[in-house]
Amino acid sequence: MKRLILVVLMAAIVLIAASIAYADTSNVSVTAQSNSLLTISVTTSTVDFGPRDPGSPVTIPGATTVNVASNKLFTLSKAITDNTTTNGNTGLTTTGATLGALSPNSYSYPENYTIEIPWTVAPGQALGASVVYTALQN
Repeated sequence: MKRLILVVLMAAIVLIAASIAYADTSNVSVTAQSNSLLTISVTTSTVDFGPRDPGSPVTIPGATTVNVASNKLFTLSKAITDNTTTNGNTGLTTTGATLGALSPNSYSYPENYTIEIPWTVAPGQALGASVVYTALQN
């Protein structure tokens, strides 16, 4: 009987010793810094209205889409320049993009392009214009 108690006692000591666990910890500190980011792009770089009659406005809805993303306040602007140097202009106008000061975010603006060739443009004259979209972080 003493032997049985001794065996049970030894088994209990082995189980207790086996169940003792040790733990330790180590920390990692993670840091990052956000850079200023500004992107601007257009989905279509060439818009062709083809032959058109003077005095008849023609609109191409969604002729291009202006995509802008910024993580700071920014200002969006556009400038239309006629590339025709003699006898007339394209009469190009655009609508769609929100211009001015904008909050940080990602934006997509479909732009509608409209031309109305003036009556003063000679028949057969090739006309052209360029539209420059500019995003500037504040």
